[in-house]
Formats: sequence, C-alpha cells, structure tokens
Amino acid sequence: MMRALANPDARRHDAGYVTISVLLVCSLLATIAAGLLTTPRPTLGRSLIDLQMVEVEALLDSGLDLAAFRLFGADSGDEGWHSGAETIALENGRVVVEAGAETGRVDVNWADAEFLANLYSEVGATSMPAAGFADRVLALRSAGDPQTQVSGTLTTIGDLAAIDGLAPDDFARLSPHLTVFGGMGQVDPWSADRLVLRAVPEISLREVERILSARQARSETGDETILEIARDHADYLSTQKPQRFRVTIDAWAENGLAGRAEAVIEDGTDQDPFTVLAWARRPITDAGRGER
Repeated sequence: MMRALANPDARRHDAGYVTISVLLVCSLLATIAAGLLTTPRPTLGRSLIDLQMVEVEALLDSGLDLAAFRLFGADSGDEGWHSGAETIALENGRVVVEAGAETGRVDVNWADAEFLANLYSEVGATSMPAAGFADRVLALRSAGDPQTQVSGTLTTIGDLAAIDGLAPDDFARLSPHLTVFGGMGQVDPWSADRLVLRAVPEISLREVERILSARQARSETGDETILEIARDHADYLSTQKPQRFRVTIDAWAENGLAGRAEAVIEDGTDQDPFTVLAWARRPITDAGRGER
C-alpha cells in the first residue's frame, strides 16, 4: 500500500539484522553441542530435547529479526506490512510472520473518554454503562492524581482487570482492540479494524466504509481518500507512518517441534536497529502445527 504520509527524520538502517542473529544462534548451538559430549548418559535424552527446543527458539528470534528488517530496513518503504502473513523458509525450519501497526489499536493511556466509551459500546460490552467504563479507565490510569488524564501509567492491558464491575467476557471483547504501546490518542486508519474505526467520535458509517474500501484498493487514490477522512478527524486518526508494530511469529523446526511468539517492536537506531517493547511466548507444545 502506497502511503503519502508525513515521515520526518525517517531512519534507514539495514545492517546486521539477520547476520548478527545467525552468528549468535550458530555460536549458541555449537556451545550446546560441545556440552553434550561431556553429558552423562542418563541426562543425555533431556539435553537433546533442550537442544531441539533451542532450535525453535532460534527460529522465533530469526523471524523477529526478519520482521524488523522488513518493517524498518532500508527497503521497507511506506507500505508497512498490512498484507497478511508471510512464510519464510530458513535452514532449520520455517517461520510464518505477521505484523500490523500497533497504533491500529486504541491506547488506554492516551485515548479520551469519548473514544473509550464508544469502543466499549461497539464491541458489545454490557457489564456497566459505557461512560462509566471510560471514567474508570481514566481514574485507573491517573494513579491517584486526578490531573493526570492524558499520558497514563497502565503497563499492560491486564491492568484493566482492576476495574470494579468489568465482566471477564467484556474484558475479552475489548482486549484485542486495546494497547498500552500506541503512544498517542489517535489510531492508524490504515490498520485499525472496523470496530475501532466505528468508535472514532463523530465519524460516520459512510466514512468508515470509505476507509475500508480504500484500503482494499491499495492505490494512491485510496490513500488520498483515507488522508482526507483522517484530516477531518485529526484528533482521533493519525496521518503519520507507524513506528511501532505487533509481530506474531509461528515457527516449525525440522525436528518436529513448533512454537509461537508475539512481540511489540519499534524503530531503533544504527546501533540498535529495533527495540522490543513487549515479548510473550507460548509453550512450544501449545503452538499450532502444520500449514497456516
């Protein structure tokens, strides 16, 4: 998707993403293999299992490096990575990587009360009045200081579980649309889903459908349509190129084990090409297997 967006001081740095990762992985595997030569036989079986798990871990790490290079490297362009999952074959297996702008979600530390209340209603939550939910989020993120109504202190979406009266089902409905890593009160109209767009205050259903249709068109005309609508709702829709992305990696090693990880990353510097803001890994035995 072409994006004629403001992107001041964009950093381009492609050196070292995959090369460094591969060298570190090779060194780690060599060290483990050398250790196995002196491992007593009764524990050798467990050591071999651990080594197989390391192969999956290495694939997950390599998948994250490849995603970061695609998003922030010299050839990343303005398209981002909104085209769905991509399968990448590596020496010891394969990974399926998917990424989307984190600003496609509503940041609970920055969104105003109206945006939060609208989202609560759009997802079908009913355990309390929508305005009451928004007020409690603002109170929770203020950390006891009623003047702190913008940049809050919530560190995970799980912090919302502290809201008295919020039913678990409603929390489950809200969670996929919320973040603490957006860093602003606006959302990215190129990646926000339908419910998030419908929650934008004063946006019309026609404008939401125009945005979604323009995204499918993947053209300059479509981008201009989105920019036009975003400018009309500048308090809630961003026209800046995203710098933070949520990346999901599924890995299948040749040894038959599989794993899944999810990370939130942002653009970095020449010394540190990208920064990991959050990293969560599922147990290997819980990950899906086979083709996606």
